[in-house]
Amino acid sequence: MTLPVFPGDELFDAEENAFRLEFREWLAHNPAPERPRTVDRAWMDLYCDWQASMAEAGYGALHWPPQYGGAGRPIGHQLAQIEELAKTGTDAKVLMSGLYLIAPVLMAVGTPEQKEHLPKILTGRERWALLLSEPSAGSDLFSLRTKGVVDGDIIRLTGQKIWTSYGHVAHHSMALIRTDPDGARSRGLSLVIVDMSAPGITIRPIRQMNGAAEFNEVFLDDVPVRRADVVGELHKGAASLFLLLSAERTGLGLAGYANLVQKVEELGAELASNRDPHLRRRWVDLWTRVAAQRLNALRGAANLSKPDGSFAPASLAKLQNATNAQALAELALHARGSGALELEANDQAVTTFLRSPADSIGGGTSEIQKNAIAEHILGLPR
Repeated sequence: MTLPVFPGDELFDAEENAFRLEFREWLAHNPAPERPRTVDRAWMDLYCDWQASMAEAGYGALHWPPQYGGAGRPIGHQLAQIEELAKTGTDAKVLMSGLYLIAPVLMAVGTPEQKEHLPKILTGRERWALLLSEPSAGSDLFSLRTKGVVDGDIIRLTGQKIWTSYGHVAHHSMALIRTDPDGARSRGLSLVIVDMSAPGITIRPIRQMNGAAEFNEVFLDDVPVRRADVVGELHKGAASLFLLLSAERTGLGLAGYANLVQKVEELGAELASNRDPHLRRRWVDLWTRVAAQRLNALRGAANLSKPDGSFAPASLAKLQNATNAQALAELALHARGSGALELEANDQAVTTFLRSPADSIGGGTSEIQKNAIAEHILGLPR
């Protein structure tokens, strides 16, 4: 079969297409290091060296304002870059926590001292993680139990965080904690910067069923942080949290759609000579859904550079990405037929399929995204 062309190319103007070719040329001469199944410090050091070279060339953070070391380019350039990275198999989400989520929060509400982290985030010299979810507070972050006891200029953190992406290779993190024990739900929460090498921190990788270990448990046992490390106002971290989560969900949707476009095209090439009408029909359905996802990402792209705390557009992008990623993983494995039973555990189709359930959990579950869409886009009652 002849593969159709994904719609949306016509939405990029001449300047954006010229940038695409420019970055494609640079990437051809400066490829990112191939990612292993489990990311360790040695590989992250290599990847961050590559990030530093990209920053030196002016491609490190296209969406950042120039005053913080970014290129200040239009959002279309950022999308073109993400798509070109996906074509080479480069994972644009490795440093996402720092570049796309934490940095915008520091730019918006950080102190001058806190903004000194930005140049190091840009060059990959500082790697960041998010300490948000807990065993009893996943998508419902307002029920978290990790506490911060304010003692003069020091806040002592005690509790447990879970599902922390790349926590084992992070230098710093941004943690959501309860600093006012009398505050209910969103009241009394604070965002704080945590040095991941501080005494009292224990990090345990979570081994996934596909063999990887990119998520972690993080235990905090009387960990001291300075009051000056509170991002925004003490006890009023919910406002900054909304900013961060909106950026997270939008970032996941944008980085995800480009990878899905590439993978769907690759699967279509594999199925070109396959005569099974059921498989071909499923591929066409998936292609249609990913095409809609790309168009939706292009439409809502401004949320990446200017997150406004509105969850609805970000939730739609996140939900589409999770649903389509899981459908693609299932179809790719199904296309192997009975031969899939004989595949090695490290086969790409197998590892992707086994990891795919995480797509509907990380960044807020699909059920949470549906609630946000129902309330804020469709206007349905609670």
